[in-house]
Amino acid sequence: MTKYTIQPMIDRLPDHSFLKRYCEYAGALTDAYPEYHLHNGLAILSGVAARRVHIHLTTGWTYPNLWTLSLGQSSTSKKSTAVSIAKDVYNTARRHTETIPLMLPAETSPQGLVSTIATRTTYTLKDGKTKVVENPLMFPAQRPFWRDEWSGFVEGLKRGWAETLKTILMVMHDCDDSYVRTLRSEQIELENIYLPINSSTTPEGLADLTVHPRDYVSGWMPRFLITHPTYQKNTKYVGEFTDGMNMQKDEIVKHLVKIDALIGFDSRRIRLADAALVHWNEWVDQNQQKLTAGDDNELAASLFARLATYALKIATLVHISNLRLDSVFNNVVSGDAISYTIQLVDEFYYPDALEFAELCRITDDRNNVDKVEAIIKRYSPVAHSTALKNSHLRSADFKDAIATLEEREDIRVDIIEGMTKPIITYHYKNSGDNSQVRTIHTVHSLSRDVRIEENECSIEVKESGESSELVNYPTDLDNSQELKAAVEHIPTEELVKDIIRLKFAYMHNENIHNVENINIKNFEIFVNIQEPKYAQNKAQRERVHHTLTAKQEVWKYAPQDF
Repeated sequence: MTKYTIQPMIDRLPDHSFLKRYCEYAGALTDAYPEYHLHNGLAILSGVAARRVHIHLTTGWTYPNLWTLSLGQSSTSKKSTAVSIAKDVYNTARRHTETIPLMLPAETSPQGLVSTIATRTTYTLKDGKTKVVENPLMFPAQRPFWRDEWSGFVEGLKRGWAETLKTILMVMHDCDDSYVRTLRSEQIELENIYLPINSSTTPEGLADLTVHPRDYVSGWMPRFLITHPTYQKNTKYVGEFTDGMNMQKDEIVKHLVKIDALIGFDSRRIRLADAALVHWNEWVDQNQQKLTAGDDNELAASLFARLATYALKIATLVHISNLRLDSVFNNVVSGDAISYTIQLVDEFYYPDALEFAELCRITDDRNNVDKVEAIIKRYSPVAHSTALKNSHLRSADFKDAIATLEEREDIRVDIIEGMTKPIITYHYKNSGDNSQVRTIHTVHSLSRDVRIEENECSIEVKESGESSELVNYPTDLDNSQELKAAVEHIPTEELVKDIIRLKFAYMHNENIHNVENINIKNFEIFVNIQEPKYAQNKAQRERVHHTLTAKQEVWKYAPQDF
């Protein structure tokens, strides 16, 4: 999080620079952080440049597409206002020339975004035939995507084929020449890809939707250039939009249109001056050696690797911004431009990236704890396998969450020795309602763990060695002979059989009288059920098949269970 203003960096730009002129114009309209104005100015140039500008080093081609995110608190930071000002300038310039790419619709969903920029889409129809739809635009995959609230878009990535969409978007960020992907009943083809993104959101909102560390290890989050100023900024009263401001906007728009004309229609290669390339290489090498020396720097090294490439992209855009409009296109990036960009990364973008990654880690840990606590609170007492399965967490993350809940004394962990491994049960301690629930009996099996409590029979169904969600079934055991016997700790073979008969009937949706021939010996329970005589419909036929395949089932239990 930026602790001091970027304004001195803006002031260092030459007076004829588009970025400096734009920041002065936007700064006169609102008291948004100047970091947002520079960020959005770079996003404007990234959209205008498109695939017409590139650097070609030994590592490959680098296009100046940026994924820029402005983070800040709602209302007070004025991040959305800053984005709106930039969007207005871009769209106004676009109306003066067709070579500036058309923006994608702001409210496009992730699925809609992919469909909109596809060069062609091949649909497979119900009769097996195919239908090919060509995109009428000349370069449909070279359109900037600006959205006011990024968290809403990320929320859409959690639905359906989320990881596939993220993969496609990351390919777009890398500006591949072509990409083909089959999605359900359609095949999309992308050509000459270039997708700059510019958006804003709150840090807490985005952190809550970021899965740490997966979204960092996959390269999803490191692809974003983040600015997050947090210092106390000056406030500005809202005033009238004056004729002078309108004239200033017109000059900014004309400047942008002239930059577009200087770039031209054909692809232009940007070269780094010898001193600039040496400076950049030395900076990269120095930081990589420092970051790879420590064991805990894997994330920092990953972030820096992306930012090193971003330094080349930003340097390209700064160079374009500083072009003299009354001369021919100069394609050599100077050492000063590289030095300027390196300082931007070192003092602003890299610290902000690290700070936000740490916020994501803390938020993810807190979310994990809250998730596990909710599961244990709902099902308490709950078996370890059930809680782990329902949490959808990695074992290490689940273990950390349990340790936190134990340290806070929110849960109690019971561990008893089983036949092959310890049986771990979690009890929630802070629920007034939960204190009234008594575990009456527990039977552990090869395929199911079942507990019978005062008012419910809870069945944990296991498939292929994994536990699925715990399902609670109401029972009417109150004041029954079985309940009294269990409460008084008088386990008898008949009581065990009654409990098994009851739970087995619930598990197989069987009439309790169909459960017969329960034999107990050597701590194994053999259960047979009668074969149904008929099946009137499909649902019953499926149940009959299930019943026949489960005609006999073996239950193992430990001595302490009875």
